[in-house]
Amino acid sequence: PGIKRARGCIRLEHPEAQGQGLGRALLAEAKAEAGVLRLWVLEANAAARAFYARQGFVEAARSMGMGNDEGLPDVLMVWHGKGESA
Repeated sequence: PGIKRARGCIRLEHPEAQGQGLGRALLAEAKAEAGVLRLWVLEANAAARAFYARQGFVEAARSMGMGNDEGLPDVLMVWHGKGESA
């Protein structure tokens, strides 16, 4: 086993896509293959931050949004699998 790194962008913004379990299913698959997951979410997106918190992610850092397309403040959230440490 080696270190796998992947980057992706998934946006489930359409109201009909929300609440259907797609986000949970995608995260479950990613969690099954990774020891640690990191993602950025816009600070103003309280619903997304709450979703990730329910999935076991914790806030690790904040930025003023210099690295995102919107240029808005964002939050780094991290999930650690079993046996993984911060």
